[in-house]
Amino acid sequence: MHEEKEIALLATTQLRELHMIRLPKLKHIWKNDPKGIFSFKKICTIFVWRCQNLKSVFPASIAKDLPRLRYLGIFYCGVEEIVSKLEEGSESEIAVNFELDQLYSLRLWRLPELKCFYPGKHTTKWPMLNKLELVECEKLKILGTQLITNNGQLDFPVHPPLFY
Repeated sequence: MHEEKEIALLATTQLRELHMIRLPKLKHIWKNDPKGIFSFKKICTIFVWRCQNLKSVFPASIAKDLPRLRYLGIFYCGVEEIVSKLEEGSESEIAVNFELDQLYSLRLWRLPELKCFYPGKHTTKWPMLNKLELVECEKLKILGTQLITNNGQLDFPVHPPLFY
């Protein structure tokens, strides 16, 4: 009898820039969360433009490990959240930490469905943020370091949120 063993290998990409332009039918960049299978440690720039059906840009497992990300721009998209929530049962009660230590510029333009950065309990850290542009994001309630309870209420901010 032959037994197969699964070996989890981390595939680190050399990708430095990701530009997604005019992809109106794109719903998911990752349909399923890669859960540590892929790493994008070298990515510096993410630019998303006119992807009207896209609901989120990153799964949580990717967004937690973007040490070189300097620029994030999302324009004219149907994005509801920047980072999609972890699957139920996987760390759902624990606050997720997003450390975007090199993020210099965050531009969010005409995202009529954007409600939040991440819909679950979380903290965000972006000490190098120098440029923040928010244009016509009418549904955006909170963007910043925050902890949110399961019922969607603000539990307590680690630092005051940037916007209400």
